[in-house]
Amino acid sequence: MLYLDVSLCLTTYNEQSSIGKLLSSISNQTVQPREVIICDGGSSDETVSIINEFKQNSNLNINLIQSNSRVNISKGRNIAISYANYKIIAVTDAGCILDNLWLLNITRHLFDNENISIVGGYYQPLIENDFHRKLAYILFVKSSFYNSTNFIPSSRSLSFRKSVWEEVGGYPEYLKLAAEDTLFIVNCKKVGYSIYFEPQAYVFWNMRDDLTSARKVHFIYGYGEGEADLFTVKYLFYFVCLFFPFLLIVKRSKYKFIFLQYILVFEMFRGWLKAKHDRFLSYLS
Repeated sequence: MLYLDVSLCLTTYNEQSSIGKLLSSISNQTVQPREVIICDGGSSDETVSIINEFKQNSNLNINLIQSNSRVNISKGRNIAISYANYKIIAVTDAGCILDNLWLLNITRHLFDNENISIVGGYYQPLIENDFHRKLAYILFVKSSFYNSTNFIPSSRSLSFRKSVWEEVGGYPEYLKLAAEDTLFIVNCKKVGYSIYFEPQAYVFWNMRDDLTSARKVHFIYGYGEGEADLFTVKYLFYFVCLFFPFLLIVKRSKYKFIFLQYILVFEMFRGWLKAKHDRFLSYLS
């Protein structure tokens, strides 16, 4: 087995349905990370038991850190990375399955070129039913649309030098629900780092199974971006689209499933507006 001097870091919370698949995909990598560091943020299901069982019965060097209290995703990520023994960090999420070449592709540029400090990978939808197919049509953009200038990677598929994480102060822990990875990248760009886009470093991402769960997660996405004070112009456009839905179709060139598109945009705007309302109240208190 070949190993890379990489710390693969992630955080979990009640991921019993997905964590085993992720760990299996890590175990099946063509090259292995020296360590897998998992911070569990206070799971109340069988997540920890599944990780411990995998730890005993696999070739992975897993360091499981259990929080005594509930921690959000930002703090969970930061705790895991703080335990890393290697200078190169790879990051992914529970709910994903890694392509077999993912670790090699997401980190090789960091080993080959000292001028590259952050590598963003991509993700592909796992489609198991008709609702997944509709979501994939709406949400996913072909990787050919992106380049190293316009791409803001998700922490589903990301690597960076630990020194970068230290310089920007880690993931922003004040964000309660989401957008911590987006703001982390924005902060990295503010201090001068560029993102190297590597589309071959991809993970498979689980789609939401029904409209109720899709609405909930899009509200969370909107809330996170509102709390992080990101993408104001985008949300003003969404506000206009609530009254003139055809603008949404023209802008995104997504002509199918317009009713579902409208619902998801509505939920994101509602989440963004709620975050703005909460921030305003916090200023008054």
